[in-house]
Amino acid sequence: MKVIHFKKFFLYNTETFIFNQIVNTPDVEAHVLCRKRLNAINFNYEEIKEIHEIPVHVSWGVQKQLFAVCGVLGLRYRLDLKGLEERVRQIGGEILHAHFGPDGNLILPVALKLDIPLVTSFYGYDVSQFPKSHFGLAKRAYRQLIQHGDVFLAMSQNMKQELMELGFSEEKIRIHHFGIDYDYFSRKKRIYGVDDDGKISLIQIASFLPKKGQIYLLKALDRIVNNLKRDFIRVRLIGTGPREKELKQFVKERKLENYVDFLGFVPISDEYVDWLYKSHIYVHPSVTDKSGGREGIPTALLEAMASGMPAISSYHAGIPDVIQNEENGFLNEERDVDALVESIIRLAENIDLRRESGEKAQKTIYDKFNIKIQGQKLRDIYLSLVA
Repeated sequence: MKVIHFKKFFLYNTETFIFNQIVNTPDVEAHVLCRKRLNAINFNYEEIKEIHEIPVHVSWGVQKQLFAVCGVLGLRYRLDLKGLEERVRQIGGEILHAHFGPDGNLILPVALKLDIPLVTSFYGYDVSQFPKSHFGLAKRAYRQLIQHGDVFLAMSQNMKQELMELGFSEEKIRIHHFGIDYDYFSRKKRIYGVDDDGKISLIQIASFLPKKGQIYLLKALDRIVNNLKRDFIRVRLIGTGPREKELKQFVKERKLENYVDFLGFVPISDEYVDWLYKSHIYVHPSVTDKSGGREGIPTALLEAMASGMPAISSYHAGIPDVIQNEENGFLNEERDVDALVESIIRLAENIDLRRESGEKAQKTIYDKFNIKIQGQKLRDIYLSLVA
């Protein structure tokens, strides 16, 4: 079975969750159709049958404006689709799979013209933030996709509800967890101890964006160190992004330089896994940002839990589908720094609780987010459309 995956820019560094789906779906010959291939150094693109680059001749800024306008007018967006259509014909794909809602809308005319089923995966911003853009008019750009798309994949129960509120039919929505390479991230034996200097290391791996909530982790650290006068905690932040300067300024102002390490971007690698096993508690205090932007399910959260690390996060988007509070981790309300401090101290001071929570977290990922199992489920979704 030939499946053509469509994404305008393939792939950004943080989009391992898309790559993993493509290369871990059995019995599928996977092709990728994109405007431009990115970051070949961080992805083993040789695992994909072929990546077809079809450049467009209008700037992406103009494309976005036209996309919104055409949606408002109730027209299907046909900018530079001829090249895409010709390539899909040449490949002979049986399924089109678009990654992110706007990409589904862009490739929809090709799917309709060639009578090929279209699967569209939603991941977060395309449900929470994109529909509110262009003064809320972008929501109308989904009208054709809602009417003609075949299957819509939601990452969580929460996202399914959000899609239904946008007008997507419940009958066409399927909850599908994208999954991670469980074997890769669980390959070592976790030691539930402390660092050689007696400290507990917290870690967060995420782009430095408001919705990722790093500032709330740093505020919690500030209260632990400067208010409670406890100095047994350190924080490691892996990632880069527009909030980096602000986060570093906060660390400097609160005199936390000896407690925080900014490690930069680390691709999936032995080094990445080593940082997971060198750390003791994963913290990901996600929030809804000012524009309404939200997470789907943070991939790094799943990877950390697969390594057996206990995790602390928020009642946010699809995260409660992963963590059940005080069962396999801890959840707090968004921006509740006091509760975050309490969760951190509870885990940091209780090695048995860290072990119990971490082992349950690892089992959760094996049972519900193992890419080998989820890949088979995705294949079954494809088969249901071509049977």
